[in-house]
Amino acid sequence: MPFYPSRGQVYKANLNPLVGADPGREYSGDWKTVLVVQIDALNRNAGTILVVPLTTTLKRAEQPSCVYIERVPGNILTEPCVAICHQVRALDKNKLRQFCGQLRSADIKKVVDVIAEIVGHSCSPAQAIPIISPYPQSPKDVQ
Repeated sequence: MPFYPSRGQVYKANLNPLVGADPGREYSGDWKTVLVVQIDALNRNAGTILVVPLTTTLKRAEQPSCVYIERVPGNILTEPCVAICHQVRALDKNKLRQFCGQLRSADIKKVVDVIAEIVGHSCSPAQAIPIISPYPQSPKDVQ
């Protein structure tokens, strides 16, 4: 039977190779806790999924692109953690190693809302940060 992770599920995942500022560099092990944020329709049909790393370094919660997630009844956390939303990444499904559980809907919504803010989806066009690219934006821009 095919493996389909669901949005809001938490896994231990193998993120190696880690480079630069990748989350998890402070750990000697290969596994990092991640939250699946991709919609289920894509999870069923794609070989990769979008995940956000979770950390127990609570100081990260001070960053506006991170979400503090409390350990409360109804979620699977053994301690409070922080979702590092600006480090959302595509990950091969085969790198998911151990299922930990499902987060509460309210926590998932906070994470998804911050990701939408980061990519400029939740603001009006007037508020969006303009993206200046050295590459042509349309075929008519190519001369």
